[in-house]
Amino acid sequence: MDILLSLDGGLTYPITLATATPNDGSQTVQVPNQQTTAARVMVRANGNIFYDISNTDFTIAAPTSPDYTLAVTNSTGTACQPGPAAYTVQVGSILGYSDPVTLGTSGLPAGLSASFGTNPLSPVGSTTLTI
Repeated sequence: MDILLSLDGGLTYPITLATATPNDGSQTVQVPNQQTTAARVMVRANGNIFYDISNTDFTIAAPTSPDYTLAVTNSTGTACQPGPAAYTVQVGSILGYSDPVTLGTSGLPAGLSASFGTNPLSPVGSTTLTI
């Protein structure tokens, strides 16, 4: 699947958010900091003619207050005993945000536990999540 972004109400789709991603019903994308009140998303089959477009315009606005971003590399994986699964967690800063961010997990199946190499984590930084 390809995921494209329009800034003009769907007249054009010049921004590629993801390409050749699996058709599994879920995808994380990073939206560029290009302000508009007429954004739309197109999801189309890679190398095919089938597609769908969001039904209404949405707004992309600049941040107005400091905040943080959170990203996880390889956000899906398999944990099999005795070996753990490890993920890199990155905390970023928006508009100079610098307060430590406390990380946590929830919804783990019975018998699994999670730990972070560094917690809390100050932006801009990264740590390892081990499950």
